[in-house]
Amino acid sequence: MPIVKSWLPLTRAETNKVPERGGVYELADNSQNVIYIGKAEAGQLRKQLSGHTMDRNNPVIKAKAKFFRFSATANAGSEYKALLESFKKAHGNRLPEANQAEMGEAPPAFE
Repeated sequence: MPIVKSWLPLTRAETNKVPERGGVYELADNSQNVIYIGKAEAGQLRKQLSGHTMDRNNPVIKAKAKFFRFSATANAGSEYKALLESFKKAHGNRLPEANQAEMGEAPPAFE
């Protein structure tokens, strides 16, 4: 099940409002399609999301990430796995495009 919160613009101003806790998050493109699912350990949620505003390592995030939503939680690991499994189930066993790029896999062409 995806995070049930409104999308926020992926800007420094918005990510600076995120609590300094652990949690899970989703990044989305201009059409608010999920392109990345991530997790942050305790105290790192704001830092990780802020880092994505200038992501230089993942070309998909750099080119496409425009929105984010998050859930602060102490169970980031298990919630992260659940989000990935839910996404895969809904998308023919495929990971989000930027998760694939992060793992060095070529993302499939979406029709």
